[in-house]
Amino acid sequence: MNIDTILSIRGLSVMFKTEIGEQLAVNNVSLDMKRSQTTAIVGESGSGKSVTAYAMMRLIQAPGKITSGQIICTPAQQESFDVLQLADNSNALYHLRGGLMAMIFQEPMTALSPVHTIGNQVMEAILTHQTVTKAEAFELACAMLDRVGIADASQRMQQYPFEFSGGMRQRVMIAMALVCKPQILICDEPTTALDVTIQAEILALLKELKKTIQISLLFITHDLAVVAQIADEVIVMNQGRVLETGSVRQILNDPIHPYTQNLIAAVPGMRQQDRLRPVSSKPDSTDYPSYSLIPLKGDRQVALPVSLVPEEYRL
Repeated sequence: MNIDTILSIRGLSVMFKTEIGEQLAVNNVSLDMKRSQTTAIVGESGSGKSVTAYAMMRLIQAPGKITSGQIICTPAQQESFDVLQLADNSNALYHLRGGLMAMIFQEPMTALSPVHTIGNQVMEAILTHQTVTKAEAFELACAMLDRVGIADASQRMQQYPFEFSGGMRQRVMIAMALVCKPQILICDEPTTALDVTIQAEILALLKELKKTIQISLLFITHDLAVVAQIADEVIVMNQGRVLETGSVRQILNDPIHPYTQNLIAAVPGMRQQDRLRPVSSKPDSTDYPSYSLIPLKGDRQVALPVSLVPEEYRL
């Protein structure tokens, strides 16, 4: 694996048992995350974005099951290891969740416990992964809350989530995720349910923290405007498959796969005159049959037969 790659997924599949039989939510997914960069996974609801992220942290629970694949993690100054080979309830898996990888979950309005103070929830993460006293954990929690832009942190530590706005709750979630200094931060639609002004503040905060902490971000979203603001690399998913990968400029300005082209065409523009082209809510999988990702010029990949790839993109 390339030294600049902190996480590499190969052939990952996740199955869920349903009333109509077993369904593949993630189907033979392969992707790479580069160190200290932001990788965005985009696609419609149900495309497998969040399930892929949950699999990275071994958070898939029944009726779901990881059926195949490798998730190779290469932390700084450590040996590579396969996340899927870690024993259940092992110290290594315990350290992975929160210590090496952390996640900001969707819906900041409901992600925090309503019956515990903000301080107790942030301190719990510290006391779980670090050998410190409660007094030291309190100081660390205050410092992190202050860093993410919460004024009077020592006073706010005593308050409950209902006393915070949606934007402030999301800042608390970011503080909880970063307080143990993980190397990979998974952001699962962290701006959902926030107004545009607060969304911009959260994105600016994440970009600033990425620079100062040197963390690798995996950003899951369906909002291409957010992708344009924060991403370095983009992975397009649909029906549990990776259809195209490339830099944010390549994907947004020069998409190759028909599904990616349709996604971008469905975004309204300020000077839009024609009717938008909607993306079907139930795309026919036979339209874009499953192919292995083929490498293209400029570090790009696309899941199409070579015959359908324009000549100028081919190696």
